[in-house]
Amino acid sequence: MKTAKKYFTDNVLQKRGIVMEDQAMETAVLDKLTKICLCKAISRATIKKAIANKADTVEKVQQATGAGSGACCGRRCTAKIEELLHLDQ
Repeated sequence: MKTAKKYFTDNVLQKRGIVMEDQAMETAVLDKLTKICLCKAISRATIKKAIANKADTVEKVQQATGAGSGACCGRRCTAKIEELLHLDQ
């Protein structure tokens, strides 16, 4: 038989776990929908995947994803890529 304290703790942890799962899912969805390179419609998720696959400079991310090769030649997305690289460190 569970004590009241144990029951309360289990419920709080379960709720926190659900909240964390919801937040992770929300982040994943937003990453897929948020475009970093507007010219080529390259998502934040694609950029993050390239960074996770060892693209550690703007140039490597651009080569891996095609970002920066659109009409603006990277004027709009380069700063966003640099920000994501900085967050990964």
